[in-house]
Amino acid sequence: MGLPPGTGTSSIVSSERVVAIVQARLGSVRLPGKVLSPVLGKPVLAHLVERLSRADSIDEVVLAIPDTAANNELAVLADELRIGCFRGDEDDVLLRYSEAASAAKAIDEHNSRCSWGFYIASQALRGRGLGSSAWFQTLRYAFDDLELEKVSSEVLDTNLSVIALHERFGFRREAYFRSHVRRGDERIDVIGLAMLRADWQLCRPGIEDQLRRNERSHADLKGK
Repeated sequence: MGLPPGTGTSSIVSSERVVAIVQARLGSVRLPGKVLSPVLGKPVLAHLVERLSRADSIDEVVLAIPDTAANNELAVLADELRIGCFRGDEDDVLLRYSEAASAAKAIDEHNSRCSWGFYIASQALRGRGLGSSAWFQTLRYAFDDLELEKVSSEVLDTNLSVIALHERFGFRREAYFRSHVRRGDERIDVIGLAMLRADWQLCRPGIEDQLRRNERSHADLKGK
């Protein structure tokens, strides 16, 4: 139920800083080295990092890569782009995200909480239940492995599907931030949602059951 490598970017937010963590690797089977493929004279990964760096709401961009010699070129690129680079587990992408966040001081360890969000970059992968799977694996890691007390998230009030996803998982609305972010010339309101460890323990069995049903449904569709 994990999120396929190379499909997304996540941001982990403490009470003071927003850190965008980009995971990348060069060991793709279908298209080796795809993140370094040139587009308009520079690697595609460089385009992504530069766009993230221009976001007003992001304080730091960190590249999270496998700790292998085969990915040294990515570390060199991170240095050229003047962003942080974290090397972690090659196979456990979620662990790499978490450790990168800890290294960047993006998890509020004193208060045992963090805020997290993600997007699936590939349009072809949307609508296949990957968002639900990613959320489940992240919450499991946050509450069961890291033993955090609270996970929060902020969602644009226009993004009704993502708000509904949070609430299906047991998140509760805690705040409404008026005119909170800027998108071009428009100011947009944001909804703050959160889940406590007690909520997770109560909701987890139902979430697991729903994900299993989703997987069976997708398998049936593929078989037709």
